[in-house]
Order: sequence, then structure tokens, then C-alpha cells
Amino acid sequence: MNIINKIEMLISDLGSLFKVSFNHTFSFIFLMLSLYGSMARADFTSTAQSVHSGKCLDLTNGLNTNGANVQQLDCNGSNEQSLTFIPIAGKPDVYEIKFVHSGQCLDVSGGSTENGASLIQWPCHNGLNQQFKLSPLGNNTYSLILQHSNKVVDVAGISNENEADIFQWGWLNGDNQKWKISIDNTSNAAILGQWSNVITWPHIAIAAASLPDGRILTWASNEKTRFPVAAHFTHSAVFNPANNSFQTTNNPNHDMFCAGISLLEDGTVLVSGGNPQLKNTSLFNSNSSSWSAGPLMNQQRWYGTNLTLPSGEVFSTFAKGANNSPEVYTPGAAWTDVPLASMADLWNEQNLVNASPYPADQSTDSQWFAFMNVAPDGRVFHSGPTQTMHWFSTDGGGDVVNAGTRLNGDRHRQYGSSVMYDVGKLLVTGGNDQRLNPSSTATAMTIDISGSAPIVTSAQSMRFARVNHNSVMLPTGDVLVIGGNSSGILFSDEGSALTPELWNPENGQWKNMAGMAVPRNYHSIALLLQDGRVVSAGGGLCGSCDGNHQDGQIFSPPYLFNADGSAAERPSINSSPATTTAGDFFTVSTTDSVSRFSMIRLSSTTHSINTDQRYMFVDFQPQDGNSYELVMDENPNVLVPGNYWLFAINAQGVPSVGRVIRVVQNP
Repeated sequence: MNIINKIEMLISDLGSLFKVSFNHTFSFIFLMLSLYGSMARADFTSTAQSVHSGKCLDLTNGLNTNGANVQQLDCNGSNEQSLTFIPIAGKPDVYEIKFVHSGQCLDVSGGSTENGASLIQWPCHNGLNQQFKLSPLGNNTYSLILQHSNKVVDVAGISNENEADIFQWGWLNGDNQKWKISIDNTSNAAILGQWSNVITWPHIAIAAASLPDGRILTWASNEKTRFPVAAHFTHSAVFNPANNSFQTTNNPNHDMFCAGISLLEDGTVLVSGGNPQLKNTSLFNSNSSSWSAGPLMNQQRWYGTNLTLPSGEVFSTFAKGANNSPEVYTPGAAWTDVPLASMADLWNEQNLVNASPYPADQSTDSQWFAFMNVAPDGRVFHSGPTQTMHWFSTDGGGDVVNAGTRLNGDRHRQYGSSVMYDVGKLLVTGGNDQRLNPSSTATAMTIDISGSAPIVTSAQSMRFARVNHNSVMLPTGDVLVIGGNSSGILFSDEGSALTPELWNPENGQWKNMAGMAVPRNYHSIALLLQDGRVVSAGGGLCGSCDGNHQDGQIFSPPYLFNADGSAAERPSINSSPATTTAGDFFTVSTTDSVSRFSMIRLSSTTHSINTDQRYMFVDFQPQDGNSYELVMDENPNVLVPGNYWLFAINAQGVPSVGRVIRVVQNP
């Protein structure tokens, strides 16, 4: 039943309940339908499968060219068969249909109104010959009615053959004119993944950290849903994804709004700085589920990035209040300044962007949080958002080396994302530059920081421009990008990207995933769960603004499903050591045969920044039965100390539940 039918039934019930006259009830229905037509409905991604032949709409030979014919072909889960349905404002159930592969639209050639006119792909122009009404026929089946001709999408000649043409024809009620489409994104879970129902959160989750027991710690500020006031207090809770329950864990002594976050070797969550420009440090113990005060910082810090070093220490970068002065925290001791690792370049470049006399729109300015990652040589690499990159060292009084600009002059990328998807390899996506029009971007790049100088390479652009999005490493090595908006406006859902995208590092291609129900923009979070799902929550903390979202959802990636949508059978890790070190080797046993092993470091995120997240495949040798000897990377700068989830992945690409293993420093 679609939403129109549901509204009609609801109003009918209300009419009976309150004995409203038919005319008044009908007027109210009309009002509700008008409102529905003007609502910002979510786009969604699905295949279109012919009821007659069981085959899917497909692009001929996967062409990107204008005018490429549309055909039917055996359903195969490829981007050539993935369609994004984008609602047309003010027209209930009318959509523009865009091919994920090419970004072009399903179109009737030449705008013809004649029977037999071919369907092709063509650049999207919002014409009526690119608008399709989804008319429900029951059981996720629809006719696709062209708005310029009132004809329907039809398989030519009622053919069952691959590569049969698709054209428009008058409605004959034939099965070759009926299409299975998953508006609720459930039956195509093996292709697109699947979202849970929306989960009410105890506060707006603007920051989050993974705990070794699989729970997720989140917090807001001293207010649950609006911008904070002066009190030093934080609303905090631990989310248990096993049963969607929450445990209150408020911090009574520290407003951790927009603070830096890192996970220490023993799993303790370190939070430093915050509102308004604080020196406070707090430590969260997952065993006791409680906060304690840590040593004061030397500098006031707000909007500062933290990251864990190979030494187990934490590097805290430039921030509001501290300007260009970084410092290092030694667990169990104190904070130490590293004045020679000066961040004056970052500070000056940020101010240069903000001083621009020609802002293109109301999008975000440059706001301190920086992309930082530990390189294989132990140095800290800075990849953005500023156009200039840097190497930082914290030894002694520290050091800084200019690493040049990205791609000889790439844009500023405020609230873009940087994620380490392999040893010494970064994927940088999206971001905002208020000097440009449009200010946001869908562009992406990879940066190899394995050598003495970074190697920056353009990557395929995302399908959607994104600012304030989150990037999450999956056990398979793919990168899932969630949320963000194209407007780049803080505390706003304008231009929200409701369709997540999955990046495959092997082929460099992006693929759309199932659309989520709630926008996730500024002040939203996303983290991998121990069971291979992904939690996404928050956005806003602005009171009554449209970007306020006191809730979350959990995404189940396609690898958790069989082709028929049932749950995939998963391998399990029966035994593994509690700890390991760089260069160590150990034996694990599994329930089933395994093709790969991977490790992902537990991490934290706020404001699109996640510095502790790092991914690596694990070398292994099969032993007797389902027993394997795993070999840890011998470089302690790669295997940064802390808790990791070890995943076993079978030949079908299905991962096990993560097995926690703590990497400790070499004795």
C-alpha cells in the first residue's frame, strides 16, 4: 500500500470518528494530498524487473553515451541496472529515473508520443518525456506512465530474450508492461542493502565512539537538541545495537561539544577541549560505563582534531583557541606542547578562505577540524581540508614539512572526508569551498602516503555532491559514504543526499545503496558495528531548525543478504588471541572455509572527522581443517596500538561478526 492509499484510509477513519461531512473530508484529503505532493520525499534506488520476462532494465553494453538504447537483460546487480528514482516536486508518485552507471535519465527518444518510440538514456532536463508516474498494481509491481504521452514502459514484442528493446506503448494490461520496483528497498537487499526502522535517540548524536564490547557511545552537549549554553555538562549515552537499548552515561563536568576524540590502546575514549574553548579532558571507561576527568590541556581547544600515534600517545592539532599550537597527550601522564610542529599554514590558509570577498552562497566557512592520518613511516599526514598538505612529526619539539597542494590546486574541502582504506592509502571525498559556485563537490581522490612524498590521483566522482558526510570502512575493504548535503549549509537539510554510496577500491567505482529515511548532515555520525552493519545518527543540535534529527538508523550492507533477500549464512571465528603485536603470528579457527581476513581499528567520529579508522587485509596461511595462521603487519606504524575487529570473509564475500583483538606496543 503506498502513502496515498494510507492517507485516504486515515482520513476516512477520521471522517467516521468525528462524523465530518463527505465534502469536508474530501477537502481535507485533497489538502493532505497537496501537502504530500510538496513534501521532500526521499529518492530511492532499485532495479526495474519485467513481470513478463523476469529481466531487468539495462543500458546497451553499459554505454555512457547520449542516446544509448535501453534494453532488458538478465538481472545481475550491476550499476547499469541500478536506477535512482528522484521525486518530482508537487507531483505525487512521479519520478525522474536516473541510471546509476551514467548519471543520465530514462527518456523517450525525441519526446515522441507515438507507440513504439524507443526508450534511451539522455542528459536529465526535467522534461515530461523524462517523468514517470509509478502506478501501483500490488506486490511491489507498477506500471511506469510517461507524463508527456500517457503511455507506459513496455518490452518490445512481448519478448523473453536478452537485449530486447524497451519502448513506450498504450496500456494493454500485459505483464510486459508491469515492473517490479522496490520502493521500500527491501526485496533488493542483496544489491542495495537495507535500512532498519528509525530509532529514537536520547539526544542528538553529534559525536560517537566504538567500544570494545560492540556498543556505541554517543553524546550531544549540555543540551540534548539545541545549541549549548554555558553549563559544563554533557548528555551522553551508550547504545546497544543488539537490542536498540540505551544506557545513560552523562558527563557532569565537561561540555564535550565539538571536542577532539581518540581511542587509547586499552579502549578508553579520550575527549579533549570543547565548548567554549576548553582545556578540559575526559576519559570514558567502557567497563564501568563512566566518565572521569583527565589532565588539563596546555591550550584551549574547540573544533580540534585528535589522532592516536604509534606510541599510544594522542596528537591534538590546531583548533579554535589554540590557533596553530599542537600538543601531545601521554596516557597516565600529561599534555606536552610540540611547538615546532606549527600549524601556522593551516591557520593562515583557513583565514584566507574565510576572508574571501566573494562567497558564492550561505555555505560553511572554514572551521579548524583537519584531516589527519598516521603514515607508514610514523609521521602524521595532513590531507585537508586546506589545499596545502603537510607532514608533521611529534618527536622532540616536533617538525612540519610542506607537502604541496593536492592535484596542483585542488579546492578547499571543509567537512569533506578522509579515510585510510588500505595501508598508506587515503580516499578523500567531497567538501565545501565557500569561494566557489557551486561551493560543494562530488569529486574524490586517492592519496598514497607510503613513500616520502604523497602521490595524489583523481578518482571517480561520487554520484552526489556531499558536505558533512561520513565515510565508513567495511570488512570487505569497501568504503560506505553516508549523508551530507550539496548546499554545504550548516544546520540545514537543503540538498540532502539520502542515497549512500559504496566505493570499491579494486575497480574505483561508486555504487548507490538503499536510500535512508532521514537526512544526516552537519553534526551527524556514522560508525561500523561489530556485526558488520553501520549505525548512522544525529544531525542538527539547533533547536527547531529543519536539520534537527534526534534519531538514528542501522544499515545492513548487501553482503548480509542472499540473492532472494534472505539472511546470508555467515562464517564465525571460534578462537583468537586477546592481544597481538606488530610482526606477531597466531592461529584462529573458524566454523567455515574462509577466503580473506581483515582488521579494522575501532574509531570515533565527529564533524565528518574519523582519524583512528584504519583498514588492512591480513596475510594468512591455511592449516588443517578450518584453521588459519595469521601474520600481523610487522610495521608498528601500520598496526597502531588499540582495539581492532578481526573479520573472516568467505568466498561469497560475507564477513563474520568481528572478533575484538587488542594490538599492544611491542615490548
